Amino acid sequence: MWLRPAEASPEAAVRLFLLHYAGGGIAMYSRWPSLVPGDISCQRVQLPGRHDRHHEPLFTELDPLLDELRAVLEAEEDGRPTVLFGHSMGALLAYRLGLAVKPALVGVSGWAPVGFRGPSIQAATASGSAPVGLHGPGTHTAADSGSAPVGPHSTQPVPDDEQIVEGVLALGSAMPSLLADEELRELMVPVMRADMSVCASYRDDGAALDCPLVAYAGTDDPLVQPEAMASWSSRTPLFLGTRQFPGGHFFIHDHAPAIAADLTQVIRQHAH
Repeated sequence: MWLRPAEASPEAAVRLFLLHYAGGGIAMYSRWPSLVPGDISCQRVQLPGRHDRHHEPLFTELDPLLDELRAVLEAEEDGRPTVLFGHSMGALLAYRLGLAVKPALVGVSGWAPVGFRGPSIQAATASGSAPVGLHGPGTHTAADSGSAPVGPHSTQPVPDDEQIVEGVLALGSAMPSLLADEELRELMVPVMRADMSVCASYRDDGAALDCPLVAYAGTDDPLVQPEAMASWSSRTPLFLGTRQFPGGHFFIHDHAPAIAADLTQVIRQHAH
């Protein structure tokens, strides 16, 4: 089952779909259903291979995943305006899905198609080896981030489990206690690796949406260059600007109420 809840509220005027970051799941949006008003139906998208979908195979390429998600959202079409929102990998998914399903609004957080520094595992600090990209290249290059891209088009070796974990923790992830548990770690690292491969398979084509777009960013996010979020202005006929919040790459956890409140206002103004 891709959507939680499976059914949208019949009383809602707008449908909001939330897409999670790499290595994560719908738990990152656990508070959101209570943070948006009742006239906005809030459904979280759960990718396979994690949580109660752990028995299903993980995706390792972007295009097949987008095809599946597109089919899911098209099957949900009921005439109400659709809003897509995602953080990091979820922002990539929201953007590319927005090109296919024609939503009324797209919200992106912690990622941009230009100027995004794929997280680098600074293995040199610990072992003297070259840093390895965690999420893959997107549109940044090795010169942008000081690391070689990882993925199906790269000659760089795939990072091992320890490097993946180090890279996630270096970003200030909310998962250190989970990753310290050996059994949970064995479940989580393959998910991170697969999502890393999904992101690495993305090749930007400069495509523009047909709808408004609003962006959110952490002021101290090491992965997003200062000009990165402004680059969204070339991907939409109506760029609604970037809202900045204190924090690093996972600022969305600390500021969920404020982000949800702002997104609600944007939905009221632009999702018709």
